[in-house]
Amino acid sequence: RFARNVPVDDADYLERSYQAELSLIGLGNPSGDRFLYAEGNYSNQLQLNVPLTDKATATFGFIGTDTKDPTSTRKTNAATPIKPTQTAAINTSSNIVRLRVTKVDETGITTCFKDLTVTLGNGVTPDKCLGTLGASNINFGLFTVDIEGQIAFTDEEVAKAVRANTTVTMELILKNGDGGIAFDFPSMTLGDGTLEFPVNESVLMNLSGEIFEDATLFTRGVGDTTDI
Repeated sequence: RFARNVPVDDADYLERSYQAELSLIGLGNPSGDRFLYAEGNYSNQLQLNVPLTDKATATFGFIGTDTKDPTSTRKTNAATPIKPTQTAAINTSSNIVRLRVTKVDETGITTCFKDLTVTLGNGVTPDKCLGTLGASNINFGLFTVDIEGQIAFTDEEVAKAVRANTTVTMELILKNGDGGIAFDFPSMTLGDGTLEFPVNESVLMNLSGEIFEDATLFTRGVGDTTDI
């Protein structure tokens, strides 16, 4: 399974909405259960949190068009929802296959992360109109990738890369017995660079990263206005 960003006129472009169901058991007593439906939900954000010696977590954000009143009539196919097939937790002590920041020539900059947060955003906004309850349409903005993390400050190349706005690359691969997930960020610049000096510990540096379109790995076609 492979996900990538493509122009809207590409054969692989997919725009999909989801319906979410909340079962309200006993809400209609004595007449039975009720069901609440959020409709027209588009994926807006995925935030991956990789803390120190803990479980990695993913938080998903959706923006939809409307949420109807509770009903006693269940929607078609609601009894057979999409369920996860990989359910084993990812441990950040033993399930990280690769996590590193390098220069574009693969010269190492840092591999010692204390924590990491990766946020993917679609810039989804609801389009509202006068006289309409809820949203009449959904708009998509520019796709963005933002990174926040803390590292052990053991190499001066990190500080140099922040100051010089150097283009770097980054890879994150997580894997366990159920499978794995890989993120490849080919072009990124580093920011923040503030230092912390905890007692009896390594000096720490806070980093931010902003991904931008790679000139080699993403080539625009005629009429393509989509950003990676």
